[in-house]
Amino acid sequence: MSLKKLKDKIVNEIFPGWTNLVKEVPHLEQMALDRMSICMACDYIKKHPTLKHNYCGKCGCPVAPKSWSQLTSCPMMFWTKMELDGITPIPYTEEEIKTLQEKYGEKK
Repeated sequence: MSLKKLKDKIVNEIFPGWTNLVKEVPHLEQMALDRMSICMACDYIKKHPTLKHNYCGKCGCPVAPKSWSQLTSCPMMFWTKMELDGITPIPYTEEEIKTLQEKYGEKK
């Protein structure tokens, strides 16, 4: 991927996801949780060695902001299939919810 394409992807797709994540946009929360549950179960999920966040091993995007962005998609089409089929992903366990709350802050 060229540097320009990477920059465009970050600015146009991932940055809006960070904004939505920080603002906790209510109507996007369920979509983000559904997408994250798919990512966390995916064989391509990786943990960044120094930043300690999860990222996609296929596209290199950080999972949290990517899952909150309406402007991006899964490179393996897993999100699209879920959304088209109306599949509800397996819900988070109590331990997973606690981990997410610790990492991203519990919603007040």
